[in-house]
Amino acid sequence: MKARTIRPKGREAYKPNTIRSYERALRVHIAPSAVGQLKVADVRRQDLQHLADELLGSGLMVGTVSNIFNPIQAFYRRAVDRDDLAVNPAEGIDLPTGRSQRPTRIASAEEAVALLDALDPKGRSVWATAFYAGLRRGELQALRCCDLDFEANLIHVERGWDQEEGAIDPKSRSGRRTVPMLAILRRHLEADLKRTGRTGPDLVFGRTPDAAFVSSTIDNRAKNAWSVFNDREREDGAAADREPEPLHPITLHECRHTFASLLIDAGANPKAVQAFMGHSKIQTTFDIYGHLLPGSHDEVRERMDAYLFDSRP
Repeated sequence: MKARTIRPKGREAYKPNTIRSYERALRVHIAPSAVGQLKVADVRRQDLQHLADELLGSGLMVGTVSNIFNPIQAFYRRAVDRDDLAVNPAEGIDLPTGRSQRPTRIASAEEAVALLDALDPKGRSVWATAFYAGLRRGELQALRCCDLDFEANLIHVERGWDQEEGAIDPKSRSGRRTVPMLAILRRHLEADLKRTGRTGPDLVFGRTPDAAFVSSTIDNRAKNAWSVFNDREREDGAAADREPEPLHPITLHECRHTFASLLIDAGANPKAVQAFMGHSKIQTTFDIYGHLLPGSHDEVRERMDAYLFDSRP
């Protein structure tokens, strides 16, 4: 994987963080297990199912166990694809879905403005870019000044960021993309670059021109700012004898979801949403945001009735 001679399907290379995750799963969980003592061709599905049951029984979260199985599944998929093995024992392993019932946090357009206004101007633009361009955290960390095309009002997403490796290739080929620079975002970016004086290959949001921001620092500063706002809002509400209207904290990834929601609300079609979000498959877009797309029974009926009525001779 490190030499890029083994790669995921449809992609140029495994991400460094994925390789580290696979190495850790192999070293800590797989190699010491009964499965780790078997020859590759001798492993049966019941052996892997027993490993999954043991890991779950030890108290590990479903998501953690699923991640431990990722390298096993990748290994056997490749072995079968290259005719090294006839049967994939990693197929059909029974794991709970582990899906959270908590709905995806999405801010309204008005709420996004309020959340940004409460932040220190020095840290506001990175959150604005998450809200209004939908970049992933690593893409925000790796964004350079030369990626901002103010003439054409475009943002070129060319790379991601790994905490140990630094700048890396995007998550997939579709991750390298061009996103429209909305007017509301342009104002934030122009003000930030004027303040920092950064240009060319300098990182837009880095703690220095060539060192990416630390995720926990960005998150904590925002949470503190929103907490200060809420304290003041409660005091003002009590003084004015009204119900306070506190802000609800949000994460950078939830800002990305908000951008997709704003695209859909503005009438963008699914293919445009897919392209701007950097999804490699349209199915990913439908799986994540399908519930936001227009298409309820009532809406479809009303549109079809109007269309057919207008089409009558």
